[in-house]
Amino acid sequence: MTTQRPPQLLLVESDADHRRSLTNLLSGSGFDVLSAVDYEAASKALDKAVPDLAVISTRLGKGPSGFVALRAFKARGGKSAVALLPENNFAEAVSAFRLGAVDVLVKPPRAGELVAALRRGLGQSPEIPAAAPRVGLATPSGDGSDSADDGASKGAPE
Repeated sequence: MTTQRPPQLLLVESDADHRRSLTNLLSGSGFDVLSAVDYEAASKALDKAVPDLAVISTRLGKGPSGFVALRAFKARGGKSAVALLPENNFAEAVSAFRLGAVDVLVKPPRAGELVAALRRGLGQSPEIPAAAPRVGLATPSGDGSDSADDGASKGAPE
């Protein structure tokens, strides 16, 4: 009997609290999450291996935008990506779709909608809860700094 590996997912989000919340949600939903804080960390992760899926914030804190990360993910053979927009912006949504996103959600996304979009990207039939809550921000640890974050991390934060 063979066990199926969980789908691998690259999460690119510059906000530490949002990245932590999304990592916890996605790990708890059965995804093997590799998170990156910016384009540079995402690019280094993609140099090692291209995951099945990606969730990419279109506006990153420093360096190239999430649109560049989305283009790199697709250029390296990535299959399905969901773009996260900071606001409901038609032009940015169109840009994300043109770059290959299979879905575009406004931050913070509803938990059920994000997981459903990713499952569709895998060719699965997702069930979306009628009133799924939006993904909340994690409570900052201690003084709120994220000094242990080197830009990329595997799985749920410690």
